[in-house]
Amino acid sequence: MPVQVSDRLQRWFQDYGSYHQTRGNKLCHDFGIPMIVASVLGLLACVPLGPVDLGLAVWGLISLWYWSLDWRVGVPFSALALGLWFPARLVPLPALWAMFVLGWILQFLGHIRYEKKSPAFFTNLRHLLIGPLWVFARRAGYMGA
Repeated sequence: MPVQVSDRLQRWFQDYGSYHQTRGNKLCHDFGIPMIVASVLGLLACVPLGPVDLGLAVWGLISLWYWSLDWRVGVPFSALALGLWFPARLVPLPALWAMFVLGWILQFLGHIRYEKKSPAFFTNLRHLLIGPLWVFARRAGYMGA
């Protein structure tokens, strides 16, 4: 039985989910989005900002937004994303770029081949941030698959 999320987050998930109805597209996103998140965190980690790096700073800012949507989903997802940041910092740049490109290929493959509908972020750029939370919430049991 899915765990209930806040009404605000539920609206985001319903909107985003309307662009992701087919099993093939969901599967492409289940692999592609984590690759994109890890690669972006790793690439941003290459930019030092005093005692932290840009990857950690971006993680912190986005985490605050996730927590405002629903802390019950945002906190565990933020911990998972932080867990991706640690090893991503050690991945060589060419591999990070390859992960980034492959992740996006999977996203577009899912929409072109299976969904036959444009990605959600074409209508609302905030869906670029909702996508990772949506994949996590689906897989962690916060909503139906």
